[in-house]
Amino acid sequence: MAELRETYVSLRFFGDTLEPQEITAILGIEPSRAYRKGDPWSADENRRYRRTGAWLYRVPRAEPGDLVRQLHDLLNASTANADQWVRLTNRYHGDIFCGLFMAETNEGVEISPLLLEAIASRGLRLSLDVYAP
Repeated sequence: MAELRETYVSLRFFGDTLEPQEITAILGIEPSRAYRKGDPWSADENRRYRRTGAWLYRVPRAEPGDLVRQLHDLLNASTANADQWVRLTNRYHGDIFCGLFMAETNEGVEISPLLLEAIASRGLRLSLDVYAP
C-alpha cells in the first residue's frame, strides 16, 4: 500500500449551545477557529449567520501524509482526562476530521488498535474524507 500524498487532521466540536471558551478551558488548547450559533459569517458581513456553534483545532498538514503522527499530536496537545472528554462529548458532537489526499490509486494508512482506542475512549468519532487523484 502506497503512502498518502497529503493528510489534514482537525478536532471538531459542534453544537447549538456551544461556548468556545468552555471547550478551550477544558481541553487546555486554543482553537484554530471557533464561533457561536448566530455569529456573523465574517466581520464585514451581517446578512448570514452561523447555524450552530463550532470549535476547531487543527494540527499542521503533512506532505507526504503522516496521519498517525498527526493523530498522536492532536491527542497529546490536549487533556488526557477521560472525565473532561466525556463531559464535552455528552454535550456536543465531537469528531476528528481527517482529509486524506491521494496522488495515485490504492494509497492508504493503517491505524493501530491502541490509537483507535485512544480516540474511542474520548467519545470521538473518526471522520475520514478521501480525495482521489
